[in-house]
Amino acid sequence: MPVKYGDWILVGKPDDIFRIKDKTYHIVDYKTAKFTRRQDELFPLYEVQLNSYAYLAQEYGFKPVSKLSLVYCQPNEDLDNDKDFKLGFRVDHVGVDLKLDIIPELLLKARELLNQPEPPQAYSGCQGICQWLEKALEKSYNRNI
Repeated sequence: MPVKYGDWILVGKPDDIFRIKDKTYHIVDYKTAKFTRRQDELFPLYEVQLNSYAYLAQEYGFKPVSKLSLVYCQPNEDLDNDKDFKLGFRVDHVGVDLKLDIIPELLLKARELLNQPEPPQAYSGCQGICQWLEKALEKSYNRNI
């Protein structure tokens, strides 16, 4: 679903869109992962992802969107039986606040950052996803030396 916003084209495809009894829409994104503290660190990214889907969905006539959800499907450690390949899952649901107004703001902020001649300095004392990205970049950099 692409939507043009200024000189940006926002694209995304939600996992599911449900029309619920009150004739509004519920957008769901499935994550096949353990529901851990690390997921809390990633939540701001998922919040933007789901709100982007809602922004796009409404542009395509799926309106109003009234609910957003993350559904974590955590595989059980063992197969249900040895004859059939049946893997059970534990499911955790996390509701996400609808904040459609953040999407145009984030697109404008991204454009401002990309228009700068140099990338901005990292925030000092950044926690959570910043630390994870920093470790991933260090690991990648050390492999390429």
